[in-house]
Amino acid sequence: MARKSFGRVPAIALAVTAALGCGDGVSPELGSFDASLQLWQDAGPADYRYTFQRLCFCIDIRAVEIEVRAGAIVSVTVIETNEQLAASEFSRFETVEGLFAVVRDAMERPAEVLEVTYHPTLGYPTEINVDYSLNIADEEQRILASGLVELQ
Repeated sequence: MARKSFGRVPAIALAVTAALGCGDGVSPELGSFDASLQLWQDAGPADYRYTFQRLCFCIDIRAVEIEVRAGAIVSVTVIETNEQLAASEFSRFETVEGLFAVVRDAMERPAEVLEVTYHPTLGYPTEINVDYSLNIADEEQRILASGLVELQ
Protein backbone atom coordinates (compact mmCIF):
# COMPACT_ATOMS: atom_id res chain seq x y z
CA MET A 1 0.00 0.00 0.00
CA ALA A 2 1.30 3.42 -0.87
CA ARG A 3 1.22 6.18 1.72
CA LYS A 4 1.44 9.79 0.67
CA SER A 5 2.07 12.64 3.05
CA PHE A 6 1.58 16.12 1.69
CA GLY A 7 2.56 17.92 4.89
CA ARG A 8 2.22 21.69 4.52
CA VAL A 9 1.74 21.91 0.76
CA PRO A 10 1.16 25.43 -0.52
CA ALA A 11 -1.96 25.84 -2.66
CA ILE A 12 0.12 26.99 -5.62
CA ALA A 13 2.17 23.78 -5.58
CA LEU A 14 -0.93 21.62 -5.82
CA ALA A 15 -2.45 23.85 -8.50
CA VAL A 16 0.73 23.72 -10.59
CA THR A 17 1.04 19.95 -10.22
CA ALA A 18 -2.57 19.44 -11.27
CA ALA A 19 -2.23 21.83 -14.21
CA LEU A 20 0.84 19.99 -15.42
CA GLY A 21 -0.97 16.67 -15.25
CA CYS A 22 1.39 15.26 -12.64
CA GLY A 23 -1.31 13.78 -10.46
CA ASP A 24 -0.94 14.66 -6.82
CA GLY A 25 2.74 15.42 -6.97
CA VAL A 26 3.83 12.12 -5.44
CA SER A 27 6.51 10.07 -7.15
CA PRO A 28 5.17 7.21 -9.32
CA GLU A 29 6.79 4.51 -7.20
CA LEU A 30 4.59 5.56 -4.29
CA GLY A 31 1.46 5.68 -6.41
CA SER A 32 -0.74 8.70 -6.83
CA PHE A 33 -4.27 9.91 -6.57
CA ASP A 34 -4.78 9.77 -10.33
CA ALA A 35 -3.24 6.31 -10.73
CA SER A 36 -5.25 4.95 -7.79
CA LEU A 37 -8.48 6.47 -9.09
CA GLN A 38 -7.82 4.94 -12.51
CA LEU A 39 -7.12 1.57 -10.91
CA TRP A 40 -10.44 1.76 -9.03
CA GLN A 41 -12.30 2.80 -12.18
CA ASP A 42 -10.73 -0.09 -14.13
CA ALA A 43 -10.86 -2.84 -11.48
CA GLY A 44 -13.36 -1.77 -8.84
CA PRO A 45 -16.71 -3.57 -8.70
CA ALA A 46 -19.99 -1.73 -9.31
CA ASP A 47 -21.63 -3.48 -6.37
CA TYR A 48 -19.65 -3.94 -3.16
CA ARG A 49 -19.64 -3.96 0.61
CA TYR A 50 -16.93 -2.52 2.83
CA THR A 51 -16.16 -1.41 6.37
CA PHE A 52 -16.05 2.34 6.97
CA GLN A 53 -15.10 4.36 10.03
CA ARG A 54 -14.66 8.11 10.41
CA LEU A 55 -12.56 9.08 13.42
CA CYS A 56 -12.97 12.71 14.34
CA PHE A 57 -14.44 15.04 16.92
CA CYS A 58 -17.90 14.30 15.57
CA ILE A 59 -21.22 12.72 16.51
CA ASP A 60 -20.81 9.11 15.41
CA ILE A 61 -17.49 7.29 15.05
CA ARG A 62 -18.81 3.72 15.06
CA ALA A 63 -17.49 1.31 12.44
CA VAL A 64 -20.15 0.44 9.89
CA GLU A 65 -20.57 -1.91 6.98
CA ILE A 66 -21.71 -0.06 3.88
CA GLU A 67 -23.38 -1.79 0.94
CA VAL A 68 -23.20 0.00 -2.41
CA ARG A 69 -25.19 -0.92 -5.51
CA ALA A 70 -24.70 0.90 -8.82
CA GLY A 71 -22.84 3.73 -7.10
CA ALA A 72 -25.38 4.39 -4.35
CA ILE A 73 -25.41 3.39 -0.70
CA VAL A 74 -28.29 0.98 -0.13
CA SER A 75 -27.58 -0.06 3.46
CA VAL A 76 -25.46 0.91 6.44
CA THR A 77 -25.10 -1.48 9.37
CA VAL A 78 -23.37 -0.66 12.66
CA ILE A 79 -20.90 -3.52 13.07
CA GLU A 80 -20.89 -3.65 16.88
CA THR A 81 -24.69 -3.82 17.28
CA ASN A 82 -25.86 -5.03 13.86
CA GLU A 83 -28.21 -2.00 13.83
CA GLN A 84 -29.46 -1.01 10.37
CA LEU A 85 -29.37 2.76 9.95
CA ALA A 86 -32.18 4.64 8.24
CA ALA A 87 -31.69 5.86 4.68
CA SER A 88 -31.90 9.43 6.00
CA GLU A 89 -28.53 8.84 7.72
CA PHE A 90 -26.68 7.53 4.63
CA SER A 91 -25.36 10.99 3.70
CA ARG A 92 -22.92 10.81 6.65
CA PHE A 93 -21.10 7.95 4.95
CA GLU A 94 -19.13 7.51 1.72
CA THR A 95 -19.06 5.27 -1.29
CA VAL A 96 -15.56 4.60 -2.63
CA GLU A 97 -16.13 7.45 -5.08
CA GLY A 98 -16.94 9.59 -2.04
CA LEU A 99 -13.62 8.62 -0.47
CA PHE A 100 -11.82 9.85 -3.58
CA ALA A 101 -13.86 13.08 -3.34
CA VAL A 102 -12.65 13.59 0.24
CA VAL A 103 -9.04 13.26 -0.94
CA ARG A 104 -9.58 15.54 -3.93
CA ASP A 105 -11.20 18.18 -1.72
CA ALA A 106 -8.26 18.06 0.71
CA MET A 107 -5.83 18.46 -2.21
CA GLU A 108 -7.73 21.38 -3.73
CA ARG A 109 -8.28 23.45 -0.56
CA PRO A 110 -5.41 22.47 0.31
CA ALA A 111 -5.24 20.76 3.67
CA GLU A 112 -2.13 21.44 5.73
CA VAL A 113 -1.78 17.69 6.31
CA LEU A 114 -3.01 15.02 3.95
CA GLU A 115 -1.89 11.40 4.22
CA VAL A 116 -3.52 8.74 2.08
CA THR A 117 -2.99 5.00 1.83
CA TYR A 118 -4.43 3.23 -1.22
CA HIS A 119 -5.40 -0.42 -1.65
CA PRO A 120 -2.64 -2.09 -3.70
CA THR A 121 -4.86 -3.90 -6.23
CA LEU A 122 -8.20 -2.03 -6.24
CA GLY A 123 -6.81 1.48 -5.73
CA TYR A 124 -9.42 2.77 -3.27
CA PRO A 125 -8.29 4.86 -0.28
CA THR A 126 -7.97 2.62 2.78
CA GLU A 127 -6.82 5.38 5.12
CA ILE A 128 -7.22 9.13 4.81
CA ASN A 129 -5.79 11.52 7.40
CA VAL A 130 -6.74 15.16 6.87
CA ASP A 131 -5.98 18.25 8.92
CA TYR A 132 -7.14 21.37 7.12
CA SER A 133 -5.58 23.76 9.63
CA LEU A 134 -2.96 23.00 12.24
CA ASN A 135 -4.14 26.08 14.16
CA ILE A 136 -7.70 24.81 14.64
CA ALA A 137 -8.43 22.11 17.18
CA ASP A 138 -10.76 19.18 16.49
CA GLU A 139 -11.39 19.71 12.75
CA GLU A 140 -9.04 16.96 11.61
CA GLN A 141 -10.39 13.57 10.60
CA ARG A 142 -9.20 10.07 9.85
CA ILE A 143 -11.20 7.76 7.60
CA LEU A 144 -10.60 4.02 7.49
CA ALA A 145 -11.94 1.79 4.72
CA SER A 146 -11.31 -1.95 4.60
CA GLY A 147 -12.59 -5.39 3.70
CA LEU A 148 -14.12 -4.42 0.37
CA VAL A 149 -15.83 -7.37 -1.31
CA GLU A 150 -17.67 -7.53 -4.59
CA LEU A 151 -21.37 -8.34 -4.42
CA GLN A 152 -23.22 -10.42 -6.96
